[in-house]
Amino acid sequence: MPIYEFRGIETGRIYEWVGRYEEKPKMLYDPETEEEFRPIVSRPSLLKSNLSDWQRGLSGAGQHDKALNQVVYGERHRDEILQRRGLVREQDLPKHWVEDAKDQQMKQNEQLDKDADKFFDNMKKFGLDKQGSDTVDRVKRTEQFWSEQVPSGAVRQDPTKYGVKPKEK
Repeated sequence: MPIYEFRGIETGRIYEWVGRYEEKPKMLYDPETEEEFRPIVSRPSLLKSNLSDWQRGLSGAGQHDKALNQVVYGERHRDEILQRRGLVREQDLPKHWVEDAKDQQMKQNEQLDKDADKFFDNMKKFGLDKQGSDTVDRVKRTEQFWSEQVPSGAVRQDPTKYGVKPKEK
């Protein structure tokens, strides 16, 4: 449990009170000396966490980790944070995991580029890459483009290929 400090108004004497934050009194009174004690702002009284956490804070041993955007008080604390967030250190990954992930992403990007080029070439084929003055003709060409680009029969057979979620029964 945290320790909270109170200072006597008349004598300046320090009194420590141990308890939960919710139960902390706003003021203490000593019946023997009839002195009032008011809470003082000290490091322990500012922190509402358990004893070990504020001891870490008082020690000044913590360092801000930019990657985690948090103060870290050692390797064990870093491991706790990583585990709580569901993260893994790079050194704990399988050998060549980063390179394999990059290669896989590059292949995915190449395929997406090919698909985008094919899409744009198809737009050129129907003359949709330029503005036209005939709106009716443009609408017809757009309909033809989409009927070739995404055939309705193919969408019914494999809706997930075109990003359509099938209806649940």
